[in-house]
Amino acid sequence: MKKVMLSALALMCGTMVFAQYNANDSDINQNGYYHTATVSQVGTNIHTSVINQDGFSSDAMVTQTGEWQNSNIDQQDEQQHAEVTQSGHGNDSQITQVGDNDNFFWWLDPINNEAYVTQSGRHDTSEINQDGDDNKATVTQSGFFDYSGVEQDGSNNEATVSQSGRFNYSDVTQDGGYNDATVTQSGFRQHSEVTQDGWRNDATVLQSGGINYSWVLQDGNDNMANVTQSGYGDVSNVDQIGNNNASTVTQSSF
Repeated sequence: MKKVMLSALALMCGTMVFAQYNANDSDINQNGYYHTATVSQVGTNIHTSVINQDGFSSDAMVTQTGEWQNSNIDQQDEQQHAEVTQSGHGNDSQITQVGDNDNFFWWLDPINNEAYVTQSGRHDTSEINQDGDDNKATVTQSGFFDYSGVEQDGSNNEATVSQSGRFNYSDVTQDGGYNDATVTQSGFRQHSEVTQDGWRNDATVLQSGGINYSWVLQDGNDNMANVTQSGYGDVSNVDQIGNNNASTVTQSSF
């Protein structure tokens, strides 16, 4: 009787250990031709990865380490490229790539959008939506509870966002062609919004310190805006309507 009770206890303990085992989840859906998807999930810490590919010759790569990472990649049309690297804890990446190529001979006029997300902090969020062709978005997050949003509608636009620190917010919207936006945030509770509508506009925002606010609106062509905020509680608003305008803002309040 004693042996039976010990055996039952051992079985219960084994069941409890098994119940605490946390599995990773990867879901890949490919519809079309010549797609490539690669997912690497290290550890047993409930990582989630979803890749949807519809069209021709797109590729996606997801690497997840750490704990509780989530990645969702949705690729439509042809020759999209996405890379997501997540470490740290509780990060979230959402990438949507949609082309607008109506050319029947698609291989002569590929879409070629590129999205790169690297998250190594805790509870950072990145959202990238690309609707057009030859756009590139690069997001690097190494802080806590940072948010980055990139919306690209057009062609040959480039957005680069780097966030460290805590509770920073960046939103980049590009509509047109050959626009360039670079946002670098450190410190805490920084807020940056860049909107570019036109061609060959350039915006650079550098925020350190804390609780700084920057808005840049470029509506036209060949405009340039540089904003540097290194203090606390600074506010900058740059509106450029037209062509060939140049603005430089430097703020350092304590």
